[in-house]
Formats: sequence, structure tokens, C-alpha cells
Amino acid sequence: MDAAAILGIFRKCHAPLTAELKVGPVVAPVTIHKANAYGIVFSGQCVAPVNDPVTVILRDLKAEGIISSRTDRRSALLFVRPAQNWS
Repeated sequence: MDAAAILGIFRKCHAPLTAELKVGPVVAPVTIHKANAYGIVFSGQCVAPVNDPVTVILRDLKAEGIISSRTDRRSALLFVRPAQNWS
């Protein structure tokens, strides 16, 4: 799991990050707006329904998650394996 590395990049960037969300065979661009050890808040199109498994891809890093909530503008996912020991 690369959740800790993704969070480290987000913390250093101090701005939204462009990433990709893989839902089954479909990969779509997303913007990560918030992140913590348990998941991320993002926006984008082609977001899976609540409780569907997805993979966040940032550069060569991948982290699996489950869509936990959706609105018209933003969605959130929980990491399958929360990030540990990141700074």
C-alpha cells in the first residue's frame, strides 16, 4: 500500500493534487482536496457508487479504497489499509 507515500506528497504540496481513480477497468482523473491517514476527499467524474472498491493512482503510487460518501461536487474514500507511520 502506498497510502502513506500519497499522504506525504499531499502534505508537502500544500495544494490539491491531480491523480487518477481506477474503478474496475476505467481510469479517470480526479483532484485530491484533503487527505489524512484514513482516506481522502476528492472531486472528479466517473466516481463509483458508495461502498464500491477503487484504486487511487498518484504517479507510480497506488492505494486501494472504498467509496464512503458522494455528493454532486465531492466524494470521499476510506483506505482499505490506513496509512501508518507517515509524517
